[in-house]
Amino acid sequence: MNQSYNNAAPNHSNSTSNNAEATLELQRLERSLIKKFRVLSSVAQDLAQIRDKKLYPTPTFEEYSNQRWGFDAQTIDYLCNSVKVVENLQNIPFIQTLANSNLNVLDELFNLTQQERIVLGKRIEEFGLTEVTAEFVHSIKSQMFPEKCKGHWPSILA
Repeated sequence: MNQSYNNAAPNHSNSTSNNAEATLELQRLERSLIKKFRVLSSVAQDLAQIRDKKLYPTPTFEEYSNQRWGFDAQTIDYLCNSVKVVENLQNIPFIQTLANSNLNVLDELFNLTQQERIVLGKRIEEFGLTEVTAEFVHSIKSQMFPEKCKGHWPSILA
């Protein structure tokens, strides 16, 4: 059966009661996600320690991660690098807030040095925003450090 998206989309003209229920469900799920992100961060820290202390029983950490946990090299790199970034952000409150807000924002900070993160954070702070997206961070980053951009977000300030 080939239905269009509009036919398959849920009806958003529900009663106030249903909207309140949906809001409560969203809040519950978001609280659950926050807890799970904390667990993921803890998993990443443990894996980084195993790697850094060379506690793995295989010739390489990548082999250990794949055999024991089923992670490919790219996933392991991402997890372990996220630990380094978060550790580097401990003394930069504004950037730390950005990184905690969105995993894609954190991804934008991976390939920057500590000093570049500080400079980028100060520039973003000048906008006075309470929330930013990865697209926004990428746009500022591409203006300041074009050689360090992946190019997957269009510039929103151009």
